[in-house]
Amino acid sequence: MLTGSLLVLNALAVQAAAGQSVALRADSAWTRGDHHLAEQLYRSRLDEHPGDATALHRLAILAMRRAAFDECDALLQRLLILAPADTEAHTTRARLLAARGDLEGARAVVDSILDARPDDVGALQALAQFRAWNADRKGSEKAWRQALALDPSNLDTRLGLARTLRQQGRHAAAAEILTAVLADSAYTDVHDELDWIALALGPRAGTTFVYEDDSDGNAIATLVMNAAFRPASRFEVRADAYVRDAELAVGSVRRRTARGGSFTLWTQTEPGWALHASAGAGLADAADAPTLAAWSVGVVTPARNRVAGGLSVAQAPFDVTALTTENRVSLREVAVDGRWAPSRTWSVQMQAGMARFDARASGAQNDRWRGQAEIMRRLNDSFGLALAGRAFGFTDNTSDGYFDPDLYAASEIVARLHRETRHWVLDGELAPGIEQITSSGDGAGSLRARAGLTYLLRPGRQLRVNLVYANSGIQQLSPTTGGDYRYASAGIGILWRF
Repeated sequence: MLTGSLLVLNALAVQAAAGQSVALRADSAWTRGDHHLAEQLYRSRLDEHPGDATALHRLAILAMRRAAFDECDALLQRLLILAPADTEAHTTRARLLAARGDLEGARAVVDSILDARPDDVGALQALAQFRAWNADRKGSEKAWRQALALDPSNLDTRLGLARTLRQQGRHAAAAEILTAVLADSAYTDVHDELDWIALALGPRAGTTFVYEDDSDGNAIATLVMNAAFRPASRFEVRADAYVRDAELAVGSVRRRTARGGSFTLWTQTEPGWALHASAGAGLADAADAPTLAAWSVGVVTPARNRVAGGLSVAQAPFDVTALTTENRVSLREVAVDGRWAPSRTWSVQMQAGMARFDARASGAQNDRWRGQAEIMRRLNDSFGLALAGRAFGFTDNTSDGYFDPDLYAASEIVARLHRETRHWVLDGELAPGIEQITSSGDGAGSLRARAGLTYLLRPGRQLRVNLVYANSGIQQLSPTTGGDYRYASAGIGILWRF
């Protein structure tokens, strides 16, 4: 009888040890970031112990990561019946509400948790995410840093803060946050984030070929090459070069080739102020064509603010067609741009500039003003609608090969698409509108369309194809004042990070 009892006790001990072993292995996989293995082990644990709170909660999180929202909801309901006061479960429920589009309800849940426990790391992480989703990057960074100060070893906090900094263009600061992450971590999101950061910090090179054609007889082939590296994390050196072969089907100027290049120095200071300066030159095969200087200087404000912008002054050859190359046209411009992001769903962008066109062949100078504004409404993660307007005008009507009406104005309704998977990005826009050419002209229908497809081998190593069609005025190309203009372009580009 005693022997039988001992056998039963031994069997129960073995079973308990096995259950404990599964739980320990699952926790270890979760800590390492191996979510695939963790999910398998937690499911095994839950089969044996349906009331295991850790397994229920982490399976709910993994279900939400897969966008299996109903499964996540069911697991959380089971957990909250067992532990109604579990703040981690309530925080995950808030994330579920946000994922389903109820951002106000999600914020209310998190605010109630932080009112009672201001040092709750999970609630601070959720608050940071909700602020980022609502375009409040500065507030998001503040919440992430509060969570990091409370728990510096928390991998999710470091990842969230690094991602927020990287999305602001502060790649060096993001890299500093992730220096404590182990290189052998199995957390896929960490490796992806490190790849995106390395895209800016590591050496890279790219090339793009674009072919353009229009109804005025222009045919233009352009090859652009660039390379960049950072001798220091916040200082970049960049080289750009281009070769352009332009033909015109009518007139005396049939074909011209232009080439040019520049070097750019860029630096950034915290929390995101950026300065750049470049110098270069352009050459052409036109008769007696001088070397035309190319240079620029500019400053950009921190992108973490809801209101951000930039100021630049630049000069460059305007060798975009055979005629402008033949006439040795150059352009000098002062430009400003601004962005306002009051919420997740709304954004406003504006641009303005004053420029002087200088044609060396004729000696004519021509001043141009330009402006552009757009109000965009984001419908969901993939689609957006915008109301946009753009206009420019020249003081004189010259014959130097560029489109120089005293007024060009267009208003458009822009539909945008942006879809991403791990290796593919599909984006495009369709913009029907109304345009007016010259101040005395009548309004006419216009259309712009663009589609792009990018294949990501990994961040920083990609191939892209881009197509454009327009029947609206293209200032760079069209010298016509008629309303029957047509423009199309196709381009292919490669970007490679080393």
